[in-house]
Amino acid sequence: MKISRNAPATPRPLEGKKVLVAGCSLGLDMQPFSQAGAFTCGLDNNQYSGVPNFVQADATCLPFGNGSFDIVFSQRLVDQLIPADTVQFLQEAYRVLKPGGAMIITHLLPEQERNYLIDQGRKLGFELFESYPLAFSLKKL
Repeated sequence: MKISRNAPATPRPLEGKKVLVAGCSLGLDMQPFSQAGAFTCGLDNNQYSGVPNFVQADATCLPFGNGSFDIVFSQRLVDQLIPADTVQFLQEAYRVLKPGGAMIITHLLPEQERNYLIDQGRKLGFELFESYPLAFSLKKL
């Protein structure tokens, strides 16, 4: 029996995918996507040095072309936005997502506000893909 000394290849399920991490802060949320093979771009309205592929911009006015990303991820960004800005962020995320792309949102919102966001997403053309108490994902049809 021959034993291989080479470790098995790490699965890279997001190989070739483009992920926008909105509200990336120091870029920690970008690492799991990069490790899974994705090209990640971090966006925040504050400047952070040392974050790879970082763009300083407002999440309500994304400086990317239509259909630029496969995934838009935000961790607790919507908790910090007023409702009108949250809807604008959803609109912008929908615009920059490719058809079939996903938006993943984690939050600490009360159920009523969470349901409002999901309803606004549906009005834009998103489909609720997965839902948990503190996170949900929307799929662009």
